Amino acid sequence: MNQNVACASQSAASNWSSDRLPCAGLLALVMAGFICILTETLPAG
Repeated sequence: MNQNVACASQSAASNWSSDRLPCAGLLALVMAGFICILTETLPAG
């Protein structure tokens, strides 16, 4: 019975490591949004 619990916790740990956030993609989206908002709100010239 203890072996089943250990296997379940190992599979949960392996699923957690593969479900991380895509930090590079999120950073790119945040930077693009910031630049778009910045260029729309700053007055031209």
